[in-house]
Amino acid sequence: MILARALILMLLAASCVAPAMAEVVPFPDADMESPGRDAWETYGTPVSIEKVRQAHSGQWALRVQTDNKETMGGGFEGVSRTLGELRQGDRVRVSFWLRPLAGREVWIGMGRTSFEQIWRPFDTDWMQVVCDFRARADGTHSIWITQQGAANDFLLDDFRVERIPRLALGQAPASQRVAIGDSAGRVWLCRETGALCGIENLATGETVAPLGERQPLFSLSVIDKERQTETIGFDRATLQQFAAAPDGSRATLSYAVRGLPIRVTLQVMRSAPGEIAFSAEVENRSDRSILEVTYPLVYSVRPAADPKALTLVHPYLCGQIQRDALRSAGCDSVYPGRAVMGWFDLYGEKGGLSLSTRDTTRTGTRLTALPAAGDTFDMSLSQEVVIRPNTTWTGPRHVLLIHAGDWHIAADRYREWARQWLGTPDVPRWIQEADGWVLMGVQNGVPFWRIPDVYRSAEWMGVDYLHVQGQAVDNMWFDADGKRHGHAITFLYPSPRFGTPEQLRQAVRDIHSRGGHVMFYFLYERWTPSHSVSDDLGTAPRSAIPPEYPIPGLDFYEKNALVERPGARPPKEHPFMVHRMMCLGSPGWQEWMRHWAIDVYAKRFEADGFYWDVMGRNGPFRCFNEAHGHQGENRWAAGSAAVLERTVREGRAINPDYSCAIEGCQDALAPWVGFHLMSGATQTPEVFRYTFPELCLVDGFSNHYWKWTQVEKARRVFLCGERFDLHGYHAQVRKLVWLRKRLRPFIDWPARFVDTIGVATSDPAVQARRFVRDDGGNRAVLITLLNEGLKQDATITVDLAPMRAITTAHLFTLDGRIRPLQSTPTGQGKVSFTAPAEPVAGVLFVDTVDPALRVVPVLEQIQVPDRDGLELTLFYPAGRKEKCDVRLRAPAGVTLRAVDSPRPEESPAVERRAWEPEGGLASLQGWEKIHADLQWPGGKTSVWSLLCPPLVNGDMERLRPDGHLAYWPASPSVEEPAQGKHCLKLEDQGQGDTGFVSTLTPIKPGTRYRLSARIKRDTAGSDTRVAMIEYEEGSKFHVSASVGAGGKANEWQEFTTEFTSHPSPRSSAVYLYRGNSKAAWFDQIELVELK
Repeated sequence: MILARALILMLLAASCVAPAMAEVVPFPDADMESPGRDAWETYGTPVSIEKVRQAHSGQWALRVQTDNKETMGGGFEGVSRTLGELRQGDRVRVSFWLRPLAGREVWIGMGRTSFEQIWRPFDTDWMQVVCDFRARADGTHSIWITQQGAANDFLLDDFRVERIPRLALGQAPASQRVAIGDSAGRVWLCRETGALCGIENLATGETVAPLGERQPLFSLSVIDKERQTETIGFDRATLQQFAAAPDGSRATLSYAVRGLPIRVTLQVMRSAPGEIAFSAEVENRSDRSILEVTYPLVYSVRPAADPKALTLVHPYLCGQIQRDALRSAGCDSVYPGRAVMGWFDLYGEKGGLSLSTRDTTRTGTRLTALPAAGDTFDMSLSQEVVIRPNTTWTGPRHVLLIHAGDWHIAADRYREWARQWLGTPDVPRWIQEADGWVLMGVQNGVPFWRIPDVYRSAEWMGVDYLHVQGQAVDNMWFDADGKRHGHAITFLYPSPRFGTPEQLRQAVRDIHSRGGHVMFYFLYERWTPSHSVSDDLGTAPRSAIPPEYPIPGLDFYEKNALVERPGARPPKEHPFMVHRMMCLGSPGWQEWMRHWAIDVYAKRFEADGFYWDVMGRNGPFRCFNEAHGHQGENRWAAGSAAVLERTVREGRAINPDYSCAIEGCQDALAPWVGFHLMSGATQTPEVFRYTFPELCLVDGFSNHYWKWTQVEKARRVFLCGERFDLHGYHAQVRKLVWLRKRLRPFIDWPARFVDTIGVATSDPAVQARRFVRDDGGNRAVLITLLNEGLKQDATITVDLAPMRAITTAHLFTLDGRIRPLQSTPTGQGKVSFTAPAEPVAGVLFVDTVDPALRVVPVLEQIQVPDRDGLELTLFYPAGRKEKCDVRLRAPAGVTLRAVDSPRPEESPAVERRAWEPEGGLASLQGWEKIHADLQWPGGKTSVWSLLCPPLVNGDMERLRPDGHLAYWPASPSVEEPAQGKHCLKLEDQGQGDTGFVSTLTPIKPGTRYRLSARIKRDTAGSDTRVAMIEYEEGSKFHVSASVGAGGKANEWQEFTTEFTSHPSPRSSAVYLYRGNSKAAWFDQIELVELK
């Protein structure tokens, strides 16, 4: 009787599911056999589009040749076709045969007016390409097949276009529905088919997915012996067993796959409040491998009464917030990689739904949330696995969270689990205390011996970490016409164009001698196979590479290459300087990365770590390269983690300060990462920043895609409490760095960034973010403000929890002032205050602080007319001054004496002390780094600042140990100096000679100075000169002073002028111009403040 009942249920289940049959769409000239190429539209300006007798089948194929000239935005040109009208949620599958002829990948984009989905296939033989596209919105859609950024040549043939209908699974009567969940939310399952048939948010009283409407719960992707993939939809699943606990806590569903001996068992159970966990076991007794298991499928959901109220928050490229989500492209990204966390959330007016993975193996997991028909979303999680024949796979838990409130709830739940998995990041103290970094590119013409000069400008900005890129031999190459081409670094031997390995090591040592740190650059997944056979490595010949830096042979590429297509092999053609993708899961490539990071840069060059470009925002990629044992595994992120773990462990044994940085942010790599670079990836960094407030996020000027000035970008970095990604000296940004320093203990972990939770503004033009410090005995709340419109009447309302009372409240502004703030209680532990009419500011409320936090010091150079020296600001958060002992540490020869501070003390919680150098700033021989060591009852710390004269080495008498002029990018000349032993000579060097040199001058704004110089030239009346150039935002500049033009030939002349410096410059520098002289000499340059 039981068996008969089971058989009847199986038959009923089969009869309830209508199989989805693809509809072939007419596609003229799909086989390329029609005369001409009229069916194919030109995209951009390709060289030619023509039919040729090189077909995949039949007689003809379409050949597309491009030259990378006059391209569409992004470097695209090729062919395109219209796919017709599609409605939101429609699926189209386009398959065709492609043969690349130029050794480069071909880009395929589909969408309406832009690439809403991209494929990048590559091989050197005919390959079948299958593009499964889902329309994000209604409209006319197209497919583009194109080059990207480089000339290309490829063949196309045998197109097929299919529409994939949505599964129609029918209605589940109330008697067939079983609920799993709790008082916060529940899902409904159909006991007859095993389909999902409704979702309710009981906390908000909303029905999120229609009750009774059956929706698929899982799907599979398999590959056959001919290496063709096939999607096994839910319409081929037959429910064999359904068991549910009477209390609604769990259910077990077991399915057979029609046509294949595959069994899928799903466990559905409630876990934490509002959470429904899905686990899968797949038993594969077929002769095919299973490449993907998708569970759960959560279709046709809308957690909002008004569809326009839907907001999608997802982890693509460091986190995105997509309001009016049905008009967005949604999320379709793989974690850990371009998806930087394993969760996303869709919410409306009252609450929402979140899907997250609980996978700890770092296997590729596709996160999908796409607009669907009926103003709904389809959501799913897919494991990119390889389940070989006659094996059983047990998958990780995937969690559906049904919640009230917005995306922060989903982030809280995910963080709680992730911290148990990832533990505490292993980050050196110097990174924890850093306010950011300065990035420099050697490839921009900076020789290795000048790297310490750039580091000095980083110190002036208030940071002691220099991030160096472009140092390797293949950072560029030159064509037959001598034209320079940039190139991704793949062979890390230091470029002889910029110096020697010894000079690079000495630069690192010089930075270390000043207490600084330096990391170097590695593009972690690229190799240039032509290096194995070419004598030209870009900036040097092969003969310039010492034997201790061997270049691997072609077999190195073949064994370790990333192969993304089943049955494909690494290409044999290797055009000059074309780089290829390597597999992070390959042990050989992992060893290559370790070798350069540890054996070379850590041991030989004494670097403090590596910056792994793109690692935190790229991939993960499946690999089918059987040379290293892969048959479709996605071990990309696991391989990255293995490299980081080993290099940090081995690097730490060499250098206790060793760490690493990555481009992008990535929770799965966080245990070993010091800095996560956010720049250019997202305009909503709060998604990742809130989820993981303990991580060090760097943001600012790199990849500067957004239409903000550097100051505007830096203001937003301050708002969210990130660290600054800087590109050198910028006086206005420097003020933001120092504002951050004053508030750092209440911004950086263990202070917690809680985004907009607990803070509200009356005017949306004023942005506010909230930070909470509640570790130990600390109870404080910080509000950062962005008010670029200088609004004067915006009200900020703040929840003071966990504070019990306000002991002190202070306003911190860019000018360095710290003033008491008046606030108004509004009830329920909240207060309000009027936002200051300042572009950025911080408001700090303090209840109590531990003894170690009772003094917050900041040391900085005095930058006001008529006063020189250093000022130490002591802020006492608890409101009472502490007995604080201060000892200054200065370089030999620098003596500082105490003087009165130029600023009044604005609050009883603020004390200022000042010192000036004996003999004034003019007596200093360089940009001197001064430390202040402080100790008070219960605490101690150390701070530092540079103390800089307006101009250093104007008499050209100070030389570096390597013989170059100190503080000038030049060598000394001994050709009859005006005074002393040396002068600086500029001589026409021919093509590429700029005719000038410069040195930064940290002069005070709005201050009177005298500029004088002695100049000699070989051409009478030439415009040889010395000028004070002060830059504004962007490339605008102001010539504040200029002396020397029009002088006599072949004799030293003295020139002098007075000027008032720019009131608000970006940077200031003294420039020496050769002008139209063949040679010019400079000496005894002075820049003196007029007091």
